[in-house]
Amino acid sequence: GTEREEELIEGKLEEIPIDLNEAIAEGDEKDALSGLIITNWKKQTLELPGRGTFIQAQYTDSAVLVYQAFNDDIADYAIKNQRFEGCENYNSTRMTWVKTNFLWMMNRSGWAAKRNQCRILGIWLKRSSFDDYLSIAREKGPKKDDLNIGKVRLQWDPDHDPVGVAYKRRRAIQLGLKGVKSFANGDDIVKIVDVTTLAERGRKLINGQKKTWESSLMVAKERIYPVEDAKISANLGLDKV
Repeated sequence: GTEREEELIEGKLEEIPIDLNEAIAEGDEKDALSGLIITNWKKQTLELPGRGTFIQAQYTDSAVLVYQAFNDDIADYAIKNQRFEGCENYNSTRMTWVKTNFLWMMNRSGWAAKRNQCRILGIWLKRSSFDDYLSIAREKGPKKDDLNIGKVRLQWDPDHDPVGVAYKRRRAIQLGLKGVKSFANGDDIVKIVDVTTLAERGRKLINGQKKTWESSLMVAKERIYPVEDAKISANLGLDKV
């Protein structure tokens, strides 16, 4: 890109507008490589509802973390440029799915072991942009997009534990984005980080300690994301928690 573009990208990488330190509770820690707040999996299972339809995410007052899995080419481009637009191998006309739930991303990608899903990106979205996505998300059928965002598809799937066992009564959200230019060009994005190493550590631990991994597995810290607007909450089908 131009010298000016490179300066902007460098500034975005150096600036960390997400104050995660305030979210660190006793027993949690900050992952050195990705910067995510991580916590023990068993501890987190006790803190979250065992059933229900809700958005589970790591978030701050200004940003929400979502995940996507890619091949090396797209992941390297996104981290370097802090956007997806302009990547030769990124198809901006296809629907691209983002997930707020770390373990749902691990289940889909095989803990970063599946073909073309060997790199896990953590994408910090502006909270206002994420809320805009939620406001127009639909499970099926068109909706007039008054915000001119694009199409956002809503999908609820069974939540999963670290070894892929589905929770029968707990759901995980994913959003399909199509024609959402502000996502592809980085306008909605605060920061893109590489979460692959965290995923690989988890996979090696589970595979190597089949009977004892539960007590030491560290996963991304997540809380129930609040949706204040009653109409949006009803449209998403959220349960009260």
